[in-house]
Amino acid sequence: MTGTCAEWHEEYRLALKHTERIGEETKESYYKEVGRFIRWWGPEKDIETADKTAVLRYVTYNRDERNLTAATRRMRLFCLLDFYRYVCKEEDSGVTGNPIDGIEFPVPKQQPPEIIPDDDLVALLDTAAGSSFVARRDTAIIRMLVDTGTRRKELCGVDLVDVDRGHQQVKVLGKGGLFRLIPYGAKTALALQKYLRARGQRQIGSEPALFVATRPNPRGSFRLSGSGVYEMIKRRAERAGLPDTWPHKVRHTWAHDLLANGASEQDLERLGGWAPGSMMVKWYGSSAADERARDRHRALARGDRL
Repeated sequence: MTGTCAEWHEEYRLALKHTERIGEETKESYYKEVGRFIRWWGPEKDIETADKTAVLRYVTYNRDERNLTAATRRMRLFCLLDFYRYVCKEEDSGVTGNPIDGIEFPVPKQQPPEIIPDDDLVALLDTAAGSSFVARRDTAIIRMLVDTGTRRKELCGVDLVDVDRGHQQVKVLGKGGLFRLIPYGAKTALALQKYLRARGQRQIGSEPALFVATRPNPRGSFRLSGSGVYEMIKRRAERAGLPDTWPHKVRHTWAHDLLANGASEQDLERLGGWAPGSMMVKWYGSSAADERARDRHRALARGDRL
């Protein structure tokens, strides 16, 4: 026996922990999705039994019984592909060929990114009105997300020293360990100023994090977590009557707006922390081009000339 699926899943987690080729959020996604497959197949089964036949059965299960979208099924296969690359590389696994090789990946239908209208963003901000610490903090977070397009975990990784209030820009550590500077506007600067005044009244010691929680975590840090930001946005969105709003949708909106207002795809890659030639950026570019075309058509008002 060369090890159970559960044992290899745990070893994969440890291997992911030390790799720098992908970001933390991607690592979590890979580990979680591989876990779905292993729980479905059987954690106690030997890894050699999780062969191509098993994977194909899982593909069919996700498509025909779970009715998952092509995008979700494609993502799950990519996660398994990475897992099996690791397993195959280990000579004592007994797995000599990647079971994912030769399997056709689903191609999702291209849908435009979901954008949050300005009125909805105003409604979201309205739920954080007030002068309490939490209200000041949440307002600053929402405005920073809207203004900079940062990923929530990137924003939570920002320290006080990373904020250049004089030039109204913030230094963010993105995927691949790359830093980038992103400017923010006057209203965000004001919200940040009010939040920092409230933060200064908290008993948090020498905590370096820009955004802090009301209570320390088990390690004694007050740094707000990415999941904390997600839960805050979802809670406030539901209060505003916007159940389909989440932090990454704010990033979609930021990227779309940037391109729709004349920025180049290269500008977006640099500010958003995407690799050159990113398919995600091209997706945003296509959506923004569609909107510009509609705006020009409205401005032409061809039928109104008759």
